[in-house]
Amino acid sequence: MSAAIFNRDSIAETYAKRHKETDPAIRAIHYLPTGAPPNEIRLVEVNEAITGTAGPEPIDFGVDSGTPNEHKLIVFDVTPEQWEEVREGTLPLPEGWTLEGSEEISGGRPRSRQ
Repeated sequence: MSAAIFNRDSIAETYAKRHKETDPAIRAIHYLPTGAPPNEIRLVEVNEAITGTAGPEPIDFGVDSGTPNEHKLIVFDVTPEQWEEVREGTLPLPEGWTLEGSEEISGGRPRSRQ
């Protein structure tokens, strides 16, 4: 039996670091592993640059297709106001997603506020 190459937690942190470095408007990135399939990374990105009144939609990035590291990266971009609504339970996360067990993996400046 071969050892799994895909390390979801480590790869999620790599994506968060890369996204934060390339988009200065991202205020925070939250990793939501609870309930996700083993090959799926779910990130909520709180982004100050998002405009418009449409409800947020998750974006699915299939990564490394056809390799042992094949996985999905699903990013749910929200405004800071929408993030507060998610935390209050007034704006739903995508179906099957939960804040239970989530962790902020934004890197950079430590944030004391949860």
